[in-house]
Amino acid sequence: MPHKQVKPEAQLHYGEAATSAMLLYSEAITTSAVAFDEAVEYNLLQLELAH
Repeated sequence: MPHKQVKPEAQLHYGEAATSAMLLYSEAITTSAVAFDEAVEYNLLQLELAH
């Protein structure tokens, strides 16, 4: 079976998709970290108000 050459456009689209996925993943991690920090801050505030 002869080895089929991958089209340059296909490689380009794959690269763009991978970059896009990485950016979305990075953004999701940042967002969840910020949400976690806010939740911790909120809980600490609630504890202070309870005393």
